[in-house]
Order: sequence, then structure tokens, then C-alpha cells
Amino acid sequence: MSGTFSYLIRADGSNDIGLGHIYRTRTLANCLGRHNVIYLSNDDKVVSSLLSGYRHVVLPETSTSETIFTTIETLIKQHQISMIISDLLHYDANYLQFVKRTELKMVTFHEHLCRDGLSDIVINYNTFPGFLAAMDADSPHCLGPKYTIFPELLRLKDRICLKDNIRKVFISFGGSDPGGLTRKIMDAMEESERIARDIEEIMVHLGPANRDREDIETKAALSAYPYKLYTDVADVHGLMCESDLALSAGGNMMYELCYLGVPAIIVPQNAHQEQFGRELSHVGAVSLPCPFSMIEGDVIVRDLLRLSSDSSLRKKMHEVSCSLFDKDGVVQIINKLKRL
Repeated sequence: MSGTFSYLIRADGSNDIGLGHIYRTRTLANCLGRHNVIYLSNDDKVVSSLLSGYRHVVLPETSTSETIFTTIETLIKQHQISMIISDLLHYDANYLQFVKRTELKMVTFHEHLCRDGLSDIVINYNTFPGFLAAMDADSPHCLGPKYTIFPELLRLKDRICLKDNIRKVFISFGGSDPGGLTRKIMDAMEESERIARDIEEIMVHLGPANRDREDIETKAALSAYPYKLYTDVADVHGLMCESDLALSAGGNMMYELCYLGVPAIIVPQNAHQEQFGRELSHVGAVSLPCPFSMIEGDVIVRDLLRLSSDSSLRKKMHEVSCSLFDKDGVVQIINKLKRL
């Protein structure tokens, strides 16, 4: 593979760790210019499909740290790379030290850290504890929800107008739903009292790597609830904009719903999503009815009933969530990257 690329993006994705790292770096890559970006990722069919329009190098499934380091060194030499952007759920103990030794500009996404002592810029737009105090425009880093990277299609959308009654409910747990939460919630709804009678549609979005798809399709077909399944959707944010209430995990989709002002019940897929959802719950932006370690379908459904009947609470959630998020977070990140 020949050519010069200014930016090397190192990112992974899968059913187990989710696809958010790939989606958000794609948005960043589009703003930097696809012709300027080369990807290095794990070997995963869904990831390869999502990156089909980008220059993409796939690491062998059995790659060791040394294999990864050697591959990066080769790419640097071949393509005159000047910046390494890393977006991994977990970093090998030696990885960041290795990137620092390349003496290239170093930009690192973190889920929890605000500093790592090595990176020129840390990007962490999560709602970590103390996120409100960390949102300092003069900091070299990109911290807090004002720097959330929203997809291009979402940034073109208007925020929703709240209705007095719930007409449409949106359910989605991302590209893979590793915890099988969609199925669990549908099971709980079947065992509960009837959800609000005036609900016209329960929009269930299934991502490309959802392993429960056939089971969910069967449940929806047999249910008395007005389910409508959406797969292979080009504009999932359009579904969000149609909704009056949503159920989602605590990853990027939670932030997208907050930006649009959709009152959301958050069901975390892991402990760090629980933390981010809890912080937003504390300021009144979302509802977090149960922790990751004790996800109970009946508790979630009771919360759905509570919010369905309380328009004043939904209005407060809408106002708070809209105030926290900026659609131009990616633009602010790009500006800081270009000043390095």
C-alpha cells in the first residue's frame, strides 16, 4: 500500500467490546480527510465492513504487542505519518510508552483518564466524575461532553419537540448489544402490566452484529405490543428524532439521545457505562434505574411506566441534556489537533 498519510488511527471493535470506537473515529477521519488517514485495527468482519471506504490495515488475530509495534513502525516509515490517534478500550501497559517513543504527535482517547502523562492531547468526552469542572476551553485536552463526537447525520438534525403523551418508544443497544439487553427488556415487557395504551409504536433498532436477531424477530411477531423492527438502517438518528422516550446503553448512543433531547432510560452494558450514566442521572439528564451488576427487566419496565406518565420529569430531562452537549464537538477537537 503506497501513499502518504498524515494520521494513523489505531482502533478496535467487535461484538464483545462494541463498535463505538470505530464509529467515532470514522467521523473524526472524515473531518481530517479520508485521504489523510490510514487505519490499523483488529481482525473483525464487522469492523472491516465499517472501514471498507478507508485505507485499512488488519492485524492478524494472533498479534502480540511486538507484532503491533512492528506493524506501526512499518506504517510510519512507509507513509510518513505525523500523528498517531489511538482509540482502544484497554491499553497494553507498554503501548502508550511505545507510541511516545516514536516522537510523533500523540492523541489518545480515554474512557476514564483526563491525563496520562504521555499524550499531547487526551480526548475523553465521557461524563466521568467531575466532568462539569473539567470542561475548560483553555485546556490542551478535550474533556467533557462538549467534545462529544457526533456522526455527520446527527449533527444535521434538530432537537426533538416534546409531546405531552408518549407516542413512540425507541429501543437500541448499539451495533452488537453484547449483553442481550434488547431481548431481556422485551421479555420483561411481556410479563408486566400493559405499557401506556396510547403508544403507537415501539421502534426496536438492531445493530449489524446483534446475535439475538432471530429470537427478537420471533418475540416481536408474537407480541401484542406494537413493535416494529429496524435493521440495516441508514439513518438511525431519524428514528431517535421520531421518539418520545428511549431505552439505550450508556455508550455513544446515550450521548446522541441527550444531544437530541430525547428522555432516556439507560441500561449499562458494563461498569464504565454505568458510571457515565450515573453522572448524567445525578444532574437529571437521564434515568438509570439499576446498576450493571443487577440489571432486572421488571425494574426497567417500571421506570418506563413512571416516565411515560410524568411529562414534567421528561421536560426536565430534555432541558438538562440539551444544555450539556454541543453538536460541534468534533470541530473543536479538529481545531486542537491542527494546532499541535
